[in-house]
Amino acid sequence: MKDKEKIIEIAIAVLFSIAVIVALVMSWFSMTDLATTTFAMPKWIAVVISLAFDIGAIFLLLITVSAALKGENATMAKLATLAFIGTSLYINVVHADVSGYGTVGMIMFGAAPAIVFIAFEIYLRHILKQELRTQGLIPDRMPKVGLLAWVRHFPKAFKLSSRALETRIIKEDVILDVKNEGYEKREMINVGPAKVEEAPKPKAKKITAPKPQPTIAMTTEEPEVKVAEPIAPVEVKEEFKFGFQPTPSFTATSARGLAFEAYSQDFTDPDQVAGWINERVTKPVTKVTVQQYFSQARKLNK
Repeated sequence: MKDKEKIIEIAIAVLFSIAVIVALVMSWFSMTDLATTTFAMPKWIAVVISLAFDIGAIFLLLITVSAALKGENATMAKLATLAFIGTSLYINVVHADVSGYGTVGMIMFGAAPAIVFIAFEIYLRHILKQELRTQGLIPDRMPKVGLLAWVRHFPKAFKLSSRALETRIIKEDVILDVKNEGYEKREMINVGPAKVEEAPKPKAKKITAPKPQPTIAMTTEEPEVKVAEPIAPVEVKEEFKFGFQPTPSFTATSARGLAFEAYSQDFTDPDQVAGWINERVTKPVTKVTVQQYFSQARKLNK
């Protein structure tokens, strides 16, 4: 199933890239032809202007997609990308009108940017939702209670809806805490660890020879000797005798479920748990993501 999903994701990305390339070629042709024929610009200037327009559109599109892959909304880059696509649509339609291609030509020239405009918005939401779902930041769907269930079993339906709503609120609160923890960790990473000043080394003390003690007269009485009590041996847990900790028993298939099971079995080392999870899922997780899952588990267990 995961292989099929990966193939579908690759196909989506390839098809979207083809649509973007076609739209850029149409935009480049329209701008170059308008600049040379209608505005009588030198050909090299028209080519440079068209190339700069296409490079700017590609740059903004990549910035927006990169942010979506991290689960973030790059609003300014997204609006700028949509503005570039809208400008390309307008230029293509005007070029078809000026060149005398008629209504059909205007539709043909404007089709590619219009398709990219719609596909870009849908593809961006798809990537963002997929990344948030991978991080466990999308709450489960509310249960659907039909009208007949409300009429025949009103108390049970009301109780079910109330419990589902309460669960949704708790999970939303956990999601907010995880986001805040992520921002705090990101600030700590950007600022860097605090510098720890080394404590001054203590000065070496002079060692003086002990003063001679006065001699004590020998007596026939034997001094009382106290026998020290035997020290109880320290109990060492079996799993830590040789620095080895067994792997927890996993039954879940998602990264979030695996982290929850590791936390429930008192395995709370983020690096080690991240390694175990990455052996069982296709998309690797980081130490920070595992710590976010631990925070969710801690909230739900309260």
